[in-house]
Amino acid sequence: MPDTSPRGVTIEGADDSYDFGSGAGFYVDATEPKWAPHYKMYSYVTTELPALIAETYVGKISEKKSICGHSMGGHGALQVCDSGTAPQGCAALPPKRSPATAVGPNSCAH
Repeated sequence: MPDTSPRGVTIEGADDSYDFGSGAGFYVDATEPKWAPHYKMYSYVTTELPALIAETYVGKISEKKSICGHSMGGHGALQVCDSGTAPQGCAALPPKRSPATAVGPNSCAH
């Protein structure tokens, strides 16, 4: 299964930061015009991926659904569960580092 980054698209600024653009996992649908056609992570995780799994594993999966994510993906998983889009279970695994001691321009310590 692919991650939530678009393939074959070049958008200025997409690779400038680890927490935004390519590889980011906050599971939101972009609203800004240059990002919106390509970054539909929430829709992918809540609609496209479950449909693909159901189609691929016909008769082998339960009606009960859950979602899990690590770090940014954990935040995304919590957003999906909080939105009421049907998962019965949710897990968010924290990153190894505390945001207070992380290094980088977007860390709490910066």
